[in-house]
Amino acid sequence: MSIEMLLVQILLRSKEVARLLDISPDEVLGLANRGVFKGTKEGRFWRFSFRDVAVYKRHQKEEE
Repeated sequence: MSIEMLLVQILLRSKEVARLLDISPDEVLGLANRGVFKGTKEGRFWRFSFRDVAVYKRHQKEEE
């Protein structure tokens, strides 16, 4: 299995995404609601693809 496939399979909770992006969990949910990256709900928690979050973070750094 390739690294790319592994990254797609890693799912993060909103708190983990918030830590990576240095924003609040509510802001993470707002970004997901605006379609910035996809999320899926598992029980009470939203899950986000590590790859999607990493791509978003990379684009944010490029815009600075």
